Order: sequence, then structure tokens, then C-alpha cells
Amino acid sequence: MEDEDLRKMLVKFPPAPTSGKIVCEVKGVSKSYPDRKRPAETKEIFRSAELTIAKGEHLALVGANGTGKSTLVRMIMGEEPYEGEIRLGHNVIVGYYAQDMPERMNPQGTVMETAEYAASEDNRVRVRAMLGAFMFSGDDVDKKVKVLSGGERARLALCCMLLKPLNFLILDEPTHHLDIQSKDVLKEALKNYDGTFLLVSHDRDFLTGLTNRLLELDDFRIRDQHMDILELIEKRKALQGADIGKSSAAQPKVKAEKASKSENADQRERDKERKRLQSQVQRLEKQLAELEAEEKSLQAEVMKSGMPADAVQKGYARMGEVAERIASTMKEWEDASLRLEELGEEKLA
Repeated sequence: MEDEDLRKMLVKFPPAPTSGKIVCEVKGVSKSYPDRKRPAETKEIFRSAELTIAKGEHLALVGANGTGKSTLVRMIMGEEPYEGEIRLGHNVIVGYYAQDMPERMNPQGTVMETAEYAASEDNRVRVRAMLGAFMFSGDDVDKKVKVLSGGERARLALCCMLLKPLNFLILDEPTHHLDIQSKDVLKEALKNYDGTFLLVSHDRDFLTGLTNRLLELDDFRIRDQHMDILELIEKRKALQGADIGKSSAAQPKVKAEKASKSENADQRERDKERKRLQSQVQRLEKQLAELEAEEKSLQAEVMKSGMPADAVQKGYARMGEVAERIASTMKEWEDASLRLEELGEEKLA
């Protein structure tokens, strides 16, 4: 049996305790921040947003950079103030993985101590096996958290979540520091999880086939998209391309010649902007494909047996850089795609 297959067998969430039918409700929630560029003004994030999460749903939050994905997660966790009401359901037990979770752990604790502290009484017997599944074995378990790399801390933080019974997982960019094998193991565990989870991720491969409901943040609202991430991407592309190439179509006649010229000029500007954004989207998609290919190559390289320690360390450092570039490029792609969709809607209107 392959090591990865064995890890997938070992890495399973404990059965989720029974919760109420409604896990989380967001009612009439509004949120704004002071605008950094204009201190006297505020930047609106949510306006009377509504959301109901039912027991057993597997959800992903998607949206352009700055639309409030991590903000919504922090509001649910009570880490951000807001107007309105957010309420957890009956007997909901939350497990939270924040973007900075690897930095939140006690740096003076060992790997073993950290896992044992997180484990419930019934799961203490699983600690060593679970650590092994997350590639902590032998003397690794006696290392202090402060000497671990970002990827090792991320693996340890996720390992801790699998050592106690939870029924509502909230995961904010959990794959950011993970190698491809660890991503696959986590994805398989989430697929088989019998509780509810809410996931924020820019990793398209990780999201594909994982969720049964997408929540898209746009225009200060939470939009329901009952489709897979790839279906949403194709839908966006269809909207983007619907009106490309129609700029030469005859304009309707108007009585005022001046108004007609102004409308034509506005239309030309929109068409010009639409073409520019379409080109940008295509360029970013090519960059994403190249970066994801490099990431997979690096992940395969560092997993080779017999690699010198310094080469492995350099490989992980480069993986971190590539992961950050993938995240920033994905955000750029989302922003450009959203703007293209808005231009398409303006044209249809």
C-alpha cells in the first residue's frame, strides 16, 4: 500500500456530534471599515447580508479580493464587530483554522504536547498515529513549535483539528503552506466528513469536487451559487465573452446628435476596457497554470528520498513563495473576472 493511501486511511475526522438542523444564521449583517485612502470615509464590506447554513452542508466562500471572505469568517467567530445578528445553532461545536493559525500555537510547546493538549480524552490514543499521518515521526514529535517551518506548523494545526469531535469546521486558506500530498489527504478527509464545513480557498484544484454549495461575495451581499467551482468559472467566462466583438454593431438612432456621439464614445470606452480585461484574464490564467505546474514539480522534488536537508529547506522556501504568488495571481484573476462580468451586465442592461 502506498504511503499516501495509508495516510488517507488514517486521516479522518472523528464522527461529528449531532447538531441542530440550522448550524449558523447571518441576519441583516452590515460591516464597514475606515477607508485607508480616505480616512474621513468608510469602505463598505457587507450591507444587510443574509445567510443560512444547514446541517451537513459543505460550503466554500469565493469572491474577488476585498469582498470580505476572511472578514465574514472572523465575524462568525466573534473576532470582528458588526451590525446585525450572527447566531450558531443548537449544540454546534466549532473548529476554526485561521490564516494565521500556524502562528497562534504556543511556540514553546513540543509537537507531541501540542497535539495531546488539543486531543479529546477519547482521541488521546490516536495522537501518535495521527502525527505520523501528518509526517511527524520519531524525534520530530519532540521538536518545539518555534523551530517548525510554516508548512510543518500548518500540518500540526490541521492535525489538532482531527483529534477532537467537531461538527462545524471553519477553514480559512488551510492549504496555503501544504504540499500536494497533504492537500490531497485533507481533501479526502473533508469529503468523508459527516459534519458541516465552511471553507475559504483560492486553490481551484482543492475546491473542485469538494463542496456542494458555493457562496459568492459580491456587491456587499452573499450570493448562493449551487454549483462546483469549475462550473462557476465557466459561467463567468460565458458572461465575459457574451458581448465581446459587438462594438461594431449599429447604434440606435437618437434625436439629439450630441447625445448619440456621447453614448457611442461611452460604448467604445466600455468595449476597450472589456477587451483589456479579457486579455488580462487570459494572461493571468496562463500564469496560474505555470505557477501551479511549478508548485507540483517542487512538491514532488522535496518528497524524494535522500534529498539533502538544505535542498529540502530551499525547496520548501520556494514552495512558500510560489504559493503566495498563486494566491495573489488568483486574486487578480478574480478581480478582473468580476469587472468583466459587471461590464457584461451593463451591456445587457
